[in-house]
Amino acid sequence: MKHQRNASKLLTAETLARLAGESLRRLDPRWLARNPVMFVVGVGTLVTLWLTGDALLAGRPWGFDLAISLVLLFTLLFANAAEALAEARGRAQAESLRSTREQLVARRVRGKGFGNGSGQGDDEEQVPATALRRGD
Repeated sequence: MKHQRNASKLLTAETLARLAGESLRRLDPRWLARNPVMFVVGVGTLVTLWLTGDALLAGRPWGFDLAISLVLLFTLLFANAAEALAEARGRAQAESLRSTREQLVARRVRGKGFGNGSGQGDDEEQVPATALRRGD
């Protein structure tokens, strides 16, 4: 149940619009060249679209060519959207971890009693977790 609520927050209309825009932006051949598989799919999409147009103008059957072109185009769009979503989620998680680390407060214990279980003579202070060093 909790997973479904998180998924519904993730796929808002605004998020879908951003993903669609990012997916279209990633159709740029310079972007596709970063991923050889998607580049080949992009080239295949262009070739099949050209063959579809050629068949249409020559009066030959073109329905199958168009279907293949659309499948390849949707593959590109879906893969680009999935990649953009994964990158956005990764950036959000990294930012969340950074902010958590900065906000975390630790107890630093120093003194003779440290580690002997007596707790006698220990000095304890609250410090940011980033201020902890080995031996604290």
